[in-house]
Amino acid sequence: MAIWQRFKTDQRGATAVMFGLALVPVMGLAGAAIDYGRATAARMHLQRAVDDAALLLVREASALKDAELKRQGTEVVKGLMGVARGVSLDRIEVSRDGRRIRVAAEGTVATTFMGVAGFASMKIASEAQSTWGMQKIELALVLDNTGSMNESPQGKRKIDELKAAAGRLLEDLRAVAQEPDTVKVSIVPFDTEVRLDTKYRNESWLRWENPADRLSWTGYVEDRDQPHDVTAAPATGDAATKHRARRVSRYPAGTGTGRGDIAAIRPLTSLYGYADYQALTDTVAAMRPRGNTNITLGVVWGLATLTKSDAFSEAEPVGTKGVKKFMIVLTDGENTQSLVNGAVNTKRSVIDARTRLACETAKGVVTVYTIRLVEGNADLLRNCASDPDKYYDVTDPSKLDGVFQAIIREISGTRLSV
Repeated sequence: MAIWQRFKTDQRGATAVMFGLALVPVMGLAGAAIDYGRATAARMHLQRAVDDAALLLVREASALKDAELKRQGTEVVKGLMGVARGVSLDRIEVSRDGRRIRVAAEGTVATTFMGVAGFASMKIASEAQSTWGMQKIELALVLDNTGSMNESPQGKRKIDELKAAAGRLLEDLRAVAQEPDTVKVSIVPFDTEVRLDTKYRNESWLRWENPADRLSWTGYVEDRDQPHDVTAAPATGDAATKHRARRVSRYPAGTGTGRGDIAAIRPLTSLYGYADYQALTDTVAAMRPRGNTNITLGVVWGLATLTKSDAFSEAEPVGTKGVKKFMIVLTDGENTQSLVNGAVNTKRSVIDARTRLACETAKGVVTVYTIRLVEGNADLLRNCASDPDKYYDVTDPSKLDGVFQAIIREISGTRLSV
């Protein structure tokens, strides 16, 4: 048979030809899938960039003019997208509407396989809005002022680092207190005593061993009798529910453990006005190390400032819509001294048991953060926090400021909507 006739009738290799023809669209679809996958990843990256920019800007919005706000937002988005290969940003918009910051961006992703079909790029776009929450914040700072706060590990005196960090915390919170009573803070310095304003000397909820001490009372109170020592509930006619008052401190200046009077509790105070802000910073400045440690007392009085209690009425009622309540408890040591039904107790296990109960009471009402500064009972403080990620172990006093900043970022009320 002639060669051309054999070629005409020979069907060997037809499958290979058909496969070759079919391979073209299959490869095209596979290439398109790869390009779409890259575009999807780039879009997610862009979404994270505008999310982060919106969250960052809303924290600084009150201090920035519109032009500066736009400049910073643009720089943040570009900086975060700088590592994305093959992505070009065509438009970045930053706008402000009252409490709301909007960040939007558009761009293109260069294609590889789809370029053969005439599609050189794919468009991507993302938008985020960040708003200061309308809720109010009430925060109690329960701060250890015991003698060990005079120690200087790593060359940094603990009380000095605490004062510096607390001062910056107040400054940062004041920046977001854009309306009266938006952010209120109380400060509770404690050792085995706390100190109240002496204007309360004639109140029926105080308990006196010698009633004549009222006239020269310097504001000191200690543990109530059990079981009332672990709660901030108001006193009743029962003497056991009343707060034990002392005419003067157990730690007078010059006794070795004494370094003068402990700073008085500062009740919930708005950070909006300068005078009130100054009063809070004055309380921080007045803190000094002295005395032994009773964490239970600090927690109870921190809770008292956040609720309607015997001495304090500044807090919104528990459960009020739009009000979030927080407590930060900082200590640098173990429990060492308390009162048990009026008698001095130095058994650590006894005090720890009361601290656990006080923390459980507090966690039922407010969100509790705890900080262990260099030393102290880690398990006790970790369990005192509302959950484990709200416990911080600070081994270097100079790192305390960063911990306060992390907590403030979490409780500051920013929320993201996209």
